[in-house]
Amino acid sequence: MTRRLIVAAAVLAMSFIVAAPSLAQAKKSPGPKPPDGMVQRKFDASTWLQMLTKQLDLTTKQQTAIKPILAKSIADMKKVGENTKLQPEVKRTQMQNIRKNTNAAIRKVLTAEQQKKFDQMGARFRERAGGAGVRPGVKPTGKAPGKKA
Repeated sequence: MTRRLIVAAAVLAMSFIVAAPSLAQAKKSPGPKPPDGMVQRKFDASTWLQMLTKQLDLTTKQQTAIKPILAKSIADMKKVGENTKLQPEVKRTQMQNIRKNTNAAIRKVLTAEQQKKFDQMGARFRERAGGAGVRPGVKPTGKAPGKKA
């Protein structure tokens, strides 16, 4: 009986030793991968500002004015995205409004030439994404998800 107990304890201890690295690795996992063809990026105000600076040749003064606009936009989008009480269609509408307001605020800081480039950037993005507010590979139906005609 005592020998069986010792053997069982040894087997249990060995299983913990073998399983520990895989459990530790599972905790470090970055989460689900994005769908094929999409890239998951760290998207913070600094990253966004760098991209805009490169594309639009922003001045230091413009960068200083735009960074808090971007930070607020990201915080607002995160808040909406994490709100589990909102229906998906309401979330989508609120996100679109945040984007629209952010773009309008950024445009106010830009020169006429930069505004034109900024608008072209938005048009290219929407074209690649399949239209404003439409996910790639999903055909728009004209009705809210989950609702029957």
